[in-house]
Amino acid sequence: MAYLLPPLASMVHAYLRPIKLTNKGICRAGYGELFDSIEDPNEGLKGACQGGHMALVSALIARGASRWHRGLDSACRGGHADIVTVMIEHCSTNELTHGLYGACRGGHQALVNEIISRGCNNFEWGLEGACRGGQLELARAMISRGATRYDWGLMAACTGGHIELAQLMISHGANLWNSGLDRACQRKRLKLVQMMIDHGATRCYNCDKSAAGHFT
Repeated sequence: MAYLLPPLASMVHAYLRPIKLTNKGICRAGYGELFDSIEDPNEGLKGACQGGHMALVSALIARGASRWHRGLDSACRGGHADIVTVMIEHCSTNELTHGLYGACRGGHQALVNEIISRGCNNFEWGLEGACRGGQLELARAMISRGATRYDWGLMAACTGGHIELAQLMISHGANLWNSGLDRACQRKRLKLVQMMIDHGATRCYNCDKSAAGHFT
Protein backbone atom coordinates (compact mmCIF):
# COMPACT_ATOMS: atom_id res chain seq x y z
CA MET A 1 0.00 0.00 0.00
CA ALA A 2 2.93 2.34 0.48
CA TYR A 3 3.12 2.83 -3.28
CA LEU A 4 -0.52 3.77 -3.91
CA LEU A 5 -1.15 7.37 -4.77
CA PRO A 6 -3.26 9.12 -2.11
CA PRO A 7 -6.33 9.57 -4.38
CA LEU A 8 -6.36 5.87 -5.12
CA ALA A 9 -5.89 5.10 -1.44
CA SER A 10 -8.94 7.22 -0.68
CA MET A 11 -11.05 5.33 -3.23
CA VAL A 12 -10.19 1.91 -1.85
CA HIS A 13 -10.02 2.82 1.85
CA ALA A 14 -13.36 1.28 2.77
CA TYR A 15 -12.44 -1.97 1.02
CA LEU A 16 -8.99 -2.19 2.60
CA ARG A 17 -10.04 -1.23 6.13
CA PRO A 18 -10.20 -4.88 7.27
CA ILE A 19 -6.57 -5.24 6.06
CA LYS A 20 -5.60 -2.58 8.64
CA LEU A 21 -5.01 0.44 6.43
CA THR A 22 -5.79 2.41 9.56
CA ASN A 23 -4.12 4.45 12.25
CA LYS A 24 -0.41 3.58 12.10
CA GLY A 25 -0.52 2.42 8.46
CA ILE A 26 -2.30 5.54 7.19
CA CYS A 27 0.10 7.86 8.98
CA ARG A 28 3.25 5.93 8.10
CA ALA A 29 2.30 6.18 4.43
CA GLY A 30 1.46 9.88 4.80
CA TYR A 31 -2.18 9.64 3.68
CA GLY A 32 -3.21 12.97 5.15
CA GLU A 33 -6.52 12.92 3.31
CA LEU A 34 -7.54 9.90 5.41
CA PHE A 35 -6.80 11.72 8.66
CA ASP A 36 -10.43 11.86 9.77
CA SER A 37 -10.63 8.06 9.71
CA ILE A 38 -7.88 7.67 12.31
CA GLU A 39 -9.42 6.20 15.45
CA ASP A 40 -6.34 6.02 17.67
CA PRO A 41 -4.13 9.13 17.57
CA ASN A 42 -1.37 7.37 19.50
CA GLU A 43 -1.07 4.59 16.94
CA GLY A 44 -1.19 7.24 14.25
CA LEU A 45 1.61 9.15 15.99
CA LYS A 46 3.84 6.10 15.91
CA GLY A 47 3.22 5.68 12.18
CA ALA A 48 3.68 9.36 11.32
CA CYS A 49 6.96 9.46 13.25
CA GLN A 50 8.16 6.31 11.50
CA GLY A 51 7.26 7.71 8.09
CA GLY A 52 8.74 11.15 8.79
CA HIS A 53 5.55 13.17 8.28
CA MET A 54 5.88 16.26 10.47
CA ALA A 55 2.53 17.78 9.47
CA LEU A 56 0.71 14.62 10.52
CA VAL A 57 2.70 14.49 13.76
CA SER A 58 1.56 18.00 14.62
CA ALA A 59 -2.05 17.23 13.71
CA LEU A 60 -2.07 14.07 15.82
CA ILE A 61 -0.63 15.88 18.81
CA ALA A 62 -3.43 18.42 18.43
CA ARG A 63 -5.88 15.51 18.53
CA GLY A 64 -4.47 14.28 21.82
CA ALA A 65 -1.67 11.86 20.94
CA SER A 66 0.66 11.67 23.92
CA ARG A 67 2.67 8.43 23.81
CA TRP A 68 5.84 10.34 23.18
CA HIS A 69 8.21 7.47 23.88
CA ARG A 70 6.67 5.39 21.10
CA GLY A 71 6.90 8.30 18.71
CA LEU A 72 10.51 8.86 19.74
CA ASP A 73 11.41 5.23 19.09
CA SER A 74 9.82 5.34 15.63
CA ALA A 75 11.35 8.68 14.66
CA CYS A 76 14.81 7.60 15.80
CA ARG A 77 14.51 4.31 13.99
CA GLY A 78 13.57 6.13 10.80
CA GLY A 79 16.27 8.78 11.20
CA HIS A 80 13.87 11.76 11.22
CA ALA A 81 15.84 14.29 13.24
CA ASP A 82 13.23 17.08 13.11
CA ILE A 83 10.57 14.82 14.58
CA VAL A 84 13.02 13.42 17.12
CA THR A 85 13.51 16.96 18.41
CA VAL A 86 9.75 17.38 18.90
CA MET A 87 9.40 14.04 20.69
CA ILE A 88 12.37 14.73 23.00
CA GLU A 89 10.71 17.91 24.20
CA HIS A 90 7.85 15.82 25.60
CA CYS A 91 9.84 12.85 26.96
CA SER A 92 11.27 12.30 30.41
CA THR A 93 14.90 11.24 30.76
CA ASN A 94 13.78 7.66 31.39
CA GLU A 95 11.70 7.67 28.21
CA LEU A 96 14.76 8.63 26.17
CA THR A 97 15.75 4.98 26.46
CA HIS A 98 13.22 4.24 23.71
CA GLY A 99 15.00 6.74 21.49
CA LEU A 100 18.38 5.15 22.10
CA TYR A 101 16.95 1.75 21.20
CA GLY A 102 15.39 3.12 18.00
CA ALA A 103 18.46 5.10 16.92
CA CYS A 104 20.75 2.11 17.48
CA ARG A 105 18.38 -0.22 15.69
CA GLY A 106 18.12 2.14 12.73
CA GLY A 107 21.87 2.77 12.61
CA HIS A 108 21.72 6.54 13.09
CA GLN A 109 24.89 7.54 14.88
CA ALA A 110 24.06 11.25 15.05
CA LEU A 111 20.76 10.51 16.78
CA VAL A 112 22.48 8.09 19.15
CA ASN A 113 24.83 10.91 20.11
CA GLU A 114 21.93 13.32 20.55
CA ILE A 115 19.97 10.99 22.80
CA ILE A 116 23.03 10.28 24.95
CA SER A 117 23.80 14.01 25.20
CA ARG A 118 20.31 14.49 26.66
CA GLY A 119 21.19 12.25 29.59
CA CYS A 120 20.21 8.77 28.44
CA ASN A 121 22.65 6.14 29.68
CA ASN A 122 20.68 2.90 29.33
CA PHE A 123 23.21 1.34 27.02
CA GLU A 124 21.70 -2.11 27.52
CA TRP A 125 18.71 -1.02 25.44
CA GLY A 126 21.06 0.52 22.91
CA LEU A 127 22.89 -2.80 22.61
CA GLU A 128 19.64 -4.69 22.13
CA GLY A 129 18.50 -2.23 19.45
CA ALA A 130 21.82 -2.43 17.61
CA CYS A 131 21.73 -6.24 17.64
CA ARG A 132 18.12 -6.29 16.44
CA GLY A 133 18.94 -3.94 13.57
CA GLY A 134 22.24 -5.52 12.55
CA GLN A 135 24.32 -2.50 13.54
CA LEU A 136 27.69 -4.01 14.43
CA GLU A 137 29.62 -0.81 15.15
CA LEU A 138 26.86 0.60 17.34
CA ALA A 139 26.72 -2.68 19.25
CA ARG A 140 30.43 -2.37 19.91
CA ALA A 141 29.95 1.25 20.94
CA MET A 142 27.28 0.29 23.48
CA ILE A 143 29.57 -2.40 24.90
CA SER A 144 32.39 0.13 25.19
CA ARG A 145 30.02 2.33 27.20
CA GLY A 146 29.28 -0.46 29.65
CA ALA A 147 26.47 -2.60 28.21
CA THR A 148 26.78 -6.19 29.44
CA ARG A 149 23.45 -7.90 28.79
CA TYR A 150 24.87 -10.04 26.04
CA ASP A 151 22.10 -12.61 26.25
CA TRP A 152 19.56 -9.90 25.36
CA GLY A 153 21.79 -8.99 22.45
CA LEU A 154 22.01 -12.61 21.35
CA MET A 155 18.23 -13.01 21.32
CA ALA A 156 17.83 -9.73 19.41
CA ALA A 157 20.46 -10.80 16.86
CA CYS A 158 18.73 -14.15 16.40
CA THR A 159 15.38 -12.40 15.90
CA GLY A 160 16.88 -10.06 13.32
CA GLY A 161 18.88 -12.76 11.57
CA HIS A 162 22.29 -11.16 12.15
CA ILE A 163 24.96 -13.84 12.41
CA GLU A 164 27.88 -11.48 13.00
CA LEU A 165 26.06 -9.82 15.90
CA ALA A 166 25.21 -13.21 17.38
CA GLN A 167 28.89 -14.18 17.15
CA LEU A 168 29.85 -10.93 18.89
CA MET A 169 27.47 -11.61 21.76
CA ILE A 170 28.74 -15.18 22.11
CA SER A 171 32.32 -13.91 22.19
CA HIS A 172 31.34 -11.81 25.22
CA GLY A 173 29.77 -14.75 27.05
CA ALA A 174 26.13 -14.97 25.89
CA ASN A 175 24.91 -18.54 26.36
CA LEU A 176 21.11 -18.65 26.39
CA TRP A 177 21.17 -21.13 23.52
CA ASN A 178 17.59 -22.37 23.87
CA SER A 179 16.23 -18.80 23.90
CA GLY A 180 18.36 -17.95 20.87
CA LEU A 181 17.08 -21.06 19.10
CA ASP A 182 13.52 -20.05 19.91
CA ARG A 183 13.96 -16.58 18.37
CA ALA A 184 15.78 -17.89 15.32
CA CYS A 185 13.12 -20.56 14.77
CA GLN A 186 10.27 -18.03 15.02
CA ARG A 187 11.77 -16.01 12.16
CA LYS A 188 13.04 -19.04 10.20
CA ARG A 189 16.69 -17.97 10.52
CA LEU A 190 18.08 -21.39 9.63
CA LYS A 191 21.77 -20.48 9.87
CA LEU A 192 21.21 -19.12 13.35
CA VAL A 193 19.13 -22.17 14.27
CA GLN A 194 22.14 -24.28 13.34
CA MET A 195 24.50 -21.97 15.22
CA MET A 196 22.45 -22.26 18.42
CA ILE A 197 22.36 -26.05 18.09
CA ASP A 198 26.11 -26.16 17.50
CA HIS A 199 26.62 -24.23 20.74
CA GLY A 200 24.42 -26.55 22.79
CA ALA A 201 20.73 -25.66 22.36
CA THR A 202 18.59 -28.66 23.28
CA ARG A 203 14.98 -27.49 23.05
CA CYS A 204 13.00 -24.90 21.07
CA TYR A 205 10.22 -23.19 22.99
CA ASN A 206 8.68 -21.88 19.77
CA CYS A 207 7.78 -25.18 18.13
CA ASP A 208 8.37 -27.53 21.07
CA LYS A 209 10.87 -29.61 19.14
CA SER A 210 14.17 -30.97 20.25
CA ALA A 211 17.08 -29.07 18.75
CA ALA A 212 17.86 -31.90 16.35
CA GLY A 213 14.21 -32.02 15.25
CA HIS A 214 14.64 -28.83 13.20
CA PHE A 215 16.59 -30.71 10.55
CA THR A 216 14.86 -34.09 10.54
